[in-house]
Amino acid sequence: MTLADRARPWARWLVPLACVLPYLGFWLYGLFDLDEGFYAAVVSEMGRRGEWITPFYNGQPWFEKPILAYWITIPSVSLFGEGVGPRLPAVLATLATTWVLARWVRRWFGEIESWLVALVYSGCLLVAGVGRMMMTDPPLVLFLVLALTCFFDSCARPEGRPSLRLLAALFVGVGVLAKGPVAAVLFLGILAGFSWVAPGWRRRIWAGSATGGWGSALWGSGGWLLGLTVALATLSLWYVPCYLANGQQFIDEFLIKQNIGRFSGGDRAHGVPWWAHPFYYPAILLVALAPGWAAGRGPFRLPEGPETRVMAWKFALVSALVPLLFFTLSGTKLPHYILPSVPGLAVVLGVAAARDHSRSLSRLRGLAAWSVVLLALLQSVFTWDWRNRMEEVQTLAVQARQRQEPLVLFRIGGGRREPGIGLRLQDTTHPSVLFYYGRDLLMTDEVGDLQRQTGPFLVLTRQGAEGDPDFRKLGKIELLGGDNYRLLRIEP
Repeated sequence: MTLADRARPWARWLVPLACVLPYLGFWLYGLFDLDEGFYAAVVSEMGRRGEWITPFYNGQPWFEKPILAYWITIPSVSLFGEGVGPRLPAVLATLATTWVLARWVRRWFGEIESWLVALVYSGCLLVAGVGRMMMTDPPLVLFLVLALTCFFDSCARPEGRPSLRLLAALFVGVGVLAKGPVAAVLFLGILAGFSWVAPGWRRRIWAGSATGGWGSALWGSGGWLLGLTVALATLSLWYVPCYLANGQQFIDEFLIKQNIGRFSGGDRAHGVPWWAHPFYYPAILLVALAPGWAAGRGPFRLPEGPETRVMAWKFALVSALVPLLFFTLSGTKLPHYILPSVPGLAVVLGVAAARDHSRSLSRLRGLAAWSVVLLALLQSVFTWDWRNRMEEVQTLAVQARQRQEPLVLFRIGGGRREPGIGLRLQDTTHPSVLFYYGRDLLMTDEVGDLQRQTGPFLVLTRQGAEGDPDFRKLGKIELLGGDNYRLLRIEP
């Protein structure tokens, strides 16, 4: 009886349970500002408008991210409500990525390796942290992993499997809908890097088979021209109608500012000092994958076995290094940007952990036990942070919604963030208020804007902001609730 045979009866239930554990309880605390609040506010407004093309934030087009996150979250919120709905798509995308990785590793390495890789990936602090939030990164990583695994399989199988290449092109197109052109850039960069480290497979990569002519790269087994057509047709489902609806504003805001501008360092709020660029993401990966590094400790070396096994290991390593290089060169940095590197690293570490068969099962149990610790850590930290920074203002927003009166956010901004090596997102105007309030509202720092309101209205502000002498001249002021924040009803 093999080692996998002995472990299979308990590993079949232990591994899936351990992979799911870090994501339980994501519905027990509200949304975080900054990113989650913006995305949820856009989802709420698009749902109210019945809009499926142009993202709107507080009455204005908002092109910071592509459409896929909103397409999958609008029905999720409608079906599961404000607690579960916003984050459920990201949780499911993260778990789906874990399953896809495990299936791929089982195909080319083995069953024990697939269990270890699944636990390393799902137990990564960064993966679990982002996976419990309403973010655009989990769908991007899912479709990038699907595209890469389909493409590798098309190269590894003698017949080339053109259908797998078309599936890869489809997934790249969906990835571009998830987070923009970066999905295509990373996909092509990884293929180029793999071609460089695996010269014997270059014909398979670019022509589709080991023996076929280069002309097949267009319409035959290479399928590049047909694949490009599939990818462009997929991403055009949103990019074309959004451009037709918004014209040059869409090009300027989304393609130039949010993609080219961020890579070139135009987003100063998410920059780091120049000297920190080479160390920023390696340090994050060392910390986030600490259990994986411990399980797969030892020198990275090529695995023994068939050629496809060796090539799969090289492919995984390249798929980790290319995003690391790309985002290290990028002028804009946030911790979760490096998430596309984690699947490849999880494969390398999981395969390394399985090399010593005498210890692989103990490492498997150790990684499964870590999932319990990770759940407790994330649940306690996220809950504590939300209660200290967001709970009160979101509770007041729900109270304002129940009163069904116009709401004004007055002097509630959190200030400007200067570049630095920070891992915590800074609150600004608490965009999650728009999600919980459920309607457009006025955001202002000027008392004059309040003086122009007609009829009774509500004001949500920070403690002390209402002490302005001009504020007291607005009319009858009634305190409805709050401590660090104030919900006021003003009757001119």
